[in-house]
Amino acid sequence: MKLLQNFSTIEEAKDLAATLLRNGIGVHISGIHGFQHRNFTGTLSVGLWIILDAQFEGAVELTRNPNHYVQEKLPESELIKLNRAIEEELLLPVMKDSSKNKAIAFLILLVMVIFILFMIKR
Repeated sequence: MKLLQNFSTIEEAKDLAATLLRNGIGVHISGIHGFQHRNFTGTLSVGLWIILDAQFEGAVELTRNPNHYVQEKLPESELIKLNRAIEEELLLPVMKDSSKNKAIAFLILLVMVIFILFMIKR
């Protein structure tokens, strides 16, 4: 998997991803969740990744020339399988840790509230 480009908006990344997918190129957009919560995470961009290294040059050419014909196209059924596999690989660890992350976030919030209440009473 190779990074094609970073974007400052999710919409820009999704627009290019849609173009690449229509041309048979497998893509993954990283950092969406962090970007949506950028005030807390500090994430300033999302990345558009080309899943198969063999398709990277075709993707680069397609970004330069919208009429470029991609040689290494994948059929839609293969793109769906590829995207599912990538999402499962990337999301399963996050989903397993989500209850732990929620507990940590709750504890941090609780400590902040106690601290604020303590400062107000002073």
